[in-house]
Amino acid sequence: MSAFVAVKMPTACQLLADGAEYLADGTIISFPRKIAVSKEVPFAVAVRARHVDVLPNFGRICDAADDIGVDPMLDLLANEAADLEVWENRVVDLMIAAWSPTKGACTFRIHNCPTLSDAKSFKALNPLPDLSACGTVFEPATLFLSGILPIKTSLQAWARDGGVRLMDMMRRIPGEPPPGQPAGYPYLIGGHVDAATVTADGVVIERVKTWHQDKVGEKIDPFADSKVVPFQSRHQRRAAERQAKKEVRAARA
Repeated sequence: MSAFVAVKMPTACQLLADGAEYLADGTIISFPRKIAVSKEVPFAVAVRARHVDVLPNFGRICDAADDIGVDPMLDLLANEAADLEVWENRVVDLMIAAWSPTKGACTFRIHNCPTLSDAKSFKALNPLPDLSACGTVFEPATLFLSGILPIKTSLQAWARDGGVRLMDMMRRIPGEPPPGQPAGYPYLIGGHVDAATVTADGVVIERVKTWHQDKVGEKIDPFADSKVVPFQSRHQRRAAERQAKKEVRAARA
């Protein structure tokens, strides 16, 4: 599967998701938006799935939240998740970010993945910690050492910096197949990164990163944009230094 991130702060919460749809062998077929948002209430859903034909169904969750309100929608998901038609016999994983009139900023995860380690979360609405990343697991110390945490800015500003760096890190780590399933192509995070920031005033969604090297008909190569510095002998390095100094003198003349 692909990846998503949920972040929660006292005054806002946020979802980030990549944007690649691909075949079983990892070949990209499109770059959809994997986040659906409500039009009238502060409610957003991010989907982690290989096939995006499930996305309209999760858009219906957002539409229902518009119709009945945030808290009734969360109650419905908590009590009747297993009976919802949105699953359509597919394995999907989603995160919800909302601003509740009674709870404030809140994030949840709901899925129907029987192979996930937490069996109690099967088709259940589970509250998430302040930061939750699904797709690749990092130790908290790694995020602090890399400067991704703590969040010292607004969530919208953090998404463009720390959020993008977090998704870049996740993109470069090969994914592991679910237990009991054969290994497939390991790099499945690509296309772009969208961020949906939810506050009491509503939802703002924006594209904060595009991996331009990802192409339809090709597989994701997370290292394609890496600059590889070729090996140089001592003679080559000294020659390059002399040429650089010559160019500086010429520019000053």
